[in-house]
Amino acid sequence: DTLPEDMQKDITKGLKFVCEELMNCQELSDLLEEVIFPTLLEGLKTPTKEPQTRVTSTSMLLMRVVVETLKKTEESTLEKVLPDIDTLCQLVSFYQQSGNTLMLQNMILTAHCCDLGEEVCREKLLETYKLICQELPLALNTENLSEQLQISKSYNKLGKEECFLESSGEILGLVIYLIKHLLKEYESEFCRVMIEIINEVRDPLVVPQEEEYMMVMIEDTQRPPSLLEKKQVLNQKLKSLDDEIEALENEKEALIDRSEYHEALQVKQKMDELLNQANALEEQLESVDSQVKNLLVRSLLLTLEMLRNSKQGEIAAEVSELIQTLIYPALKYSENSIQALAIECLGVFCLLKASFCKEYLYMFKIILEKKQDTMLEYTALKLVMDFFMLFDFLKEDSLEESDEMLVTGDCLLERLLDYLESPDPHIRTLVAEGLCKMIMLERIKNVPPYLARLLMFFFDPESPTPLKQALLMFFTHYSLLTQENAQNLAESFKMVLAAIIQQLDSSGSSLVTFDFSQINLNRIFSFVFLYLDPQYLKSHAKFAYSHENNLHFNLFYFLCKETQKHSDTHQGRIYPRMLCQANLNSFNPAQVCLARKLLYELSKDVKDKTAKNCIFKALEAANKLGDKFSAQLDSEFEVVCEEKYESSLDALDRFIQQLRQNGSETLLTPFKGEPTEEISDDPIEYSADEAPLKRKASNNPSTSNKKLKIYVSN
Repeated sequence: DTLPEDMQKDITKGLKFVCEELMNCQELSDLLEEVIFPTLLEGLKTPTKEPQTRVTSTSMLLMRVVVETLKKTEESTLEKVLPDIDTLCQLVSFYQQSGNTLMLQNMILTAHCCDLGEEVCREKLLETYKLICQELPLALNTENLSEQLQISKSYNKLGKEECFLESSGEILGLVIYLIKHLLKEYESEFCRVMIEIINEVRDPLVVPQEEEYMMVMIEDTQRPPSLLEKKQVLNQKLKSLDDEIEALENEKEALIDRSEYHEALQVKQKMDELLNQANALEEQLESVDSQVKNLLVRSLLLTLEMLRNSKQGEIAAEVSELIQTLIYPALKYSENSIQALAIECLGVFCLLKASFCKEYLYMFKIILEKKQDTMLEYTALKLVMDFFMLFDFLKEDSLEESDEMLVTGDCLLERLLDYLESPDPHIRTLVAEGLCKMIMLERIKNVPPYLARLLMFFFDPESPTPLKQALLMFFTHYSLLTQENAQNLAESFKMVLAAIIQQLDSSGSSLVTFDFSQINLNRIFSFVFLYLDPQYLKSHAKFAYSHENNLHFNLFYFLCKETQKHSDTHQGRIYPRMLCQANLNSFNPAQVCLARKLLYELSKDVKDKTAKNCIFKALEAANKLGDKFSAQLDSEFEVVCEEKYESSLDALDRFIQQLRQNGSETLLTPFKGEPTEEISDDPIEYSADEAPLKRKASNNPSTSNKKLKIYVSN
């Protein structure tokens, strides 16, 4: 069960091939009847688990594959050798108590191969599955994001029948999937059955509606107190004892000051008695709190799996009640993993229907505004990006402006961008990958600024390897899809240059938090030039490429004009090094003539010796092509190029203005892990006895201030 997931599937497929192709039904039947089932049944006859040591995980897997093979090929033979449904349910219960998830998984799937056409079998299995939902031990207590990601990943495994399940959460998901299968002919019943299970699980937590807003002392009620009431009463008693102990401490100090030592000793003895009572109450409180956490985790996991296995038309009205009485209270709980489960439940519910999403979208905005890097924010980010991919929030008619609780798509995009600055690599990778998908699905209006940020991440040496792999795949395909995409990539490169130059000109007061100390501008330039190369696009693009819209010349013209305008600044030293790398062979005669003119003017304006050498090198190549074409300068073409250049400058000005406007608030600020402002009506507020866990400050080197160096080769 520690093998990689793909290898697990290969093992299962290999066993299936052996059973289906190399063994006949009689051999499979004999294996079950004479070897595996007798060993299994022997364990039920003894009070100890010693005989069960003869049953290994391998033999359990083999048993399940053999049973599934007979179910598919010779069901009548299987019915003769398979134990009765009561025995199968006993075996499932036995392995539920053993704690071995792999054996329990195979036993569950084996039992599910019984004759489901029999009403008795379905009822017995359903009752057994309900007990597993209510009694299977669950654990989700870690506060470490990386560990929680492993737990979260396990809940989403595909092919539960072929993989080896490794956690109780995966077993729970499998069981609920099988409950859905049992009720496939009565789809509306699935949600009802699951809500019954959830209500039974969370019953010890529920406070009756009429007492929800006032605390009734336990002694005054005829019903059994809920765990939340017990917890509140214990907290009240503890607070009262603390006040008494503090008062006695002050009294003791006063008596000692007056040298009344005998009376002070009596007060000390009384304090000791109260301290003992307080310690006992704290132990009770810890026990009750543990029960509350376990029931919340179980209830939320059951709700999550129910929603994952439901369709829009199957959702019962009771789900709205669960949101108010289970999910909202769980969001107020101090345990971050419980909050993450709660928001995932709400998010999966929102994915079922656009109207659900619109109603609860403000909750996700509030969570993301906290700008922390815990599992709660990670889960909310995943769900918000799923919302963008499923629903087009940026359409003009996608939201009703009259509803004050609704949140716009642009607003959520800004919140997502905050998390590109998170010190946690998992979160940065998640958001960057999500932006790539949203761009491909055309869920973003103004694409170049987002592409610029993704380019920076791609060439940042400190970016996580999975992020770089995803971005390489994205950029490889993006510019080949449409002419507009290729144009967007060219414009995004100009924005990257603008951001870097602004940082150079600001003398350390950066508009962006990227550390450019290791970023090689030549690499970015070569990368963009490669994917915008006319010959490359003509051969591989999915659109008809026009040489009239040569993006190489577009960038060449931009670099020349910027160098000419800022010949004595950083642009005048950096940009010529890029110009000499341009492939002028793709230029048409009019473009070559204009390039010669621009380079000739630059050779007189630029003073830096290395930059001037680069310009002369590019001018030499342009002169050779110009002599070959023998074309005249086209003044109308020059006017068109100047208009495009001015348009690019306007876009860059807006981009830089956005950086300046948001630099200290949202878009490109260092990720501090604290809310940017006090949020009113915060649904995630902690009660007085629930102290929120503070996130430790990160020492991630990617957010530290380093001396800026821009590496540009000659």
